[in-house]
Amino acid sequence: MTGLGNRPARDVLACVEDLETRLQGWPSFGEDPDGYVRREDDLAQILETRPTWRATVRRRWDGASISMIGLRATSTMGFAQACRNWVAQARRKLEDASA
Repeated sequence: MTGLGNRPARDVLACVEDLETRLQGWPSFGEDPDGYVRREDDLAQILETRPTWRATVRRRWDGASISMIGLRATSTMGFAQACRNWVAQARRKLEDASA
């Protein structure tokens, strides 16, 4: 079965699950500003440099976006929320493809 961007659904699902795992326990900015920024930096680097994902990440003062595997998600609440939005969108697309 085809997933997204001509990738097998199992590969897309593996990406979704990996990203969900990385987002678990993410601190709020108010709880730990330095830890939040460090975690953002680390995740952005992983997503941008992993050849199987080839993500484009944008983080600015007014919001963030992530483009990966043919999907783009944004958030004005930060990079972690943009990633959560991407995960939700990818899950919906996978469900639509399997229906």
